[in-house]
Amino acid sequence: MTGKPVLITLVAVVVVGLLLLTAAVLARRPSTHPAPGDDVPARPRSSTADAPDSITSAGEPATAAEVVGLLPLEAEQIAATVQAARRFTTAYGTWRYDESPETYLARLTPLMSAQLRPQMQRTATDPTTTTQRHRLQQSSTAQARAEAIRSLGPNSITVIVTGIQHLATPHTAWQETSRYAVTLTHHAPEKGNGWRVYAFDLAATGDTGDAPDDEHTESRQNTESGP
Repeated sequence: MTGKPVLITLVAVVVVGLLLLTAAVLARRPSTHPAPGDDVPARPRSSTADAPDSITSAGEPATAAEVVGLLPLEAEQIAATVQAARRFTTAYGTWRYDESPETYLARLTPLMSAQLRPQMQRTATDPTTTTQRHRLQQSSTAQARAEAIRSLGPNSITVIVTGIQHLATPHTAWQETSRYAVTLTHHAPEKGNGWRVYAFDLAATGDTGDAPDDEHTESRQNTESGP
């Protein structure tokens, strides 16, 4: 009869042990509920909800007014320089065999800086060129159109201009087309808009910027006008 009370006692001891073990495990787990008086950590806030207007509107396209405001020159100034580049290219390609170099340079002078005058004077007085023009009785009338702006700064601008010359002699006529890099700089305006041509060369070898090797193109169309 003594075996049954002993078994009951052992079972009771095991049950009490399991209860104590379970209580110990639960005591070691961190509580998911803050105790009274504890500070509750703030939850991270959504970055989208708090983003400033400048970020939330970053996907909107820039307006034309905003783009123009980023340029170092006003639109009216850019238009004036492009017009000056066209006028100079037209005057450069317009001449007659029977006019003096002084007359030719007088048309260029109001449009160019003093630094460019020696180069233009050498061109106008080149003996080989002037002799050929007199011998053939050549004349040229030019037109010009602006193609692109190669560089732009607060005090200078380089414009790519295509010059079209209509050349003629008493017996033939043809056309030549060349592309030029025309660089203008700002000077104190005595007359006009204050922008003068500072450098003038073929676009392939002209001032600043990358230019393809075939930028200088020339077309010649001969039409016989007499024997």
